[in-house]
Amino acid sequence: MNVGTPVTMRGTVAPFKGVTLTLTRQVGRGASKVAATKVIPLTATRGSYSFRLNTKASGRATYAVTVSGPGVLRTVGARRTLSVYRAAIGSVSARGREFVAIRNTGTVAFNLRGWKLRDRSGTTLVLPAKAVARNTTVRVYTGTGKATKTRIFLKKRGDVWNAHDTARLIDRNGVRVSQRRY
Repeated sequence: MNVGTPVTMRGTVAPFKGVTLTLTRQVGRGASKVAATKVIPLTATRGSYSFRLNTKASGRATYAVTVSGPGVLRTVGARRTLSVYRAAIGSVSARGREFVAIRNTGTVAFNLRGWKLRDRSGTTLVLPAKAVARNTTVRVYTGTGKATKTRIFLKKRGDVWNAHDTARLIDRNGVRVSQRRY
């Protein structure tokens, strides 16, 4: 998930009337901190819950939901790890040896597999699998060449980007991560 993208942890519990749900965040080996608490009212008709998670900074955080209450055996749910990355289009070269530079300025690596580059006129390029390490820039070339740790070649014939347009970087979930006018 990109920094700033809303994320919600959802689930259901049964039995649910009057139970307390506690969201904890792992802060060290075996230690956790309460992030939020909710009580499902006795008048509820279902045991659905949701917690909004913080994505303001790059990094990994592990969460778990604990269910407790009268007549309920205290139960800790499966741990879920949220990876928050920071990706942006750094530059676009639309003439000749075309490329779009994708920067990772966060602390978590991410993979470009299934991500898309799209311009305003509708040109869309689907990106192959490529890990982008933290503090790294990967150039995505539309033409041919030798792939390296920081270069991807999509093997298109001729230029595909229009002059004076906007490149958009879209993750595999369809979320616009970044855009840049060129």
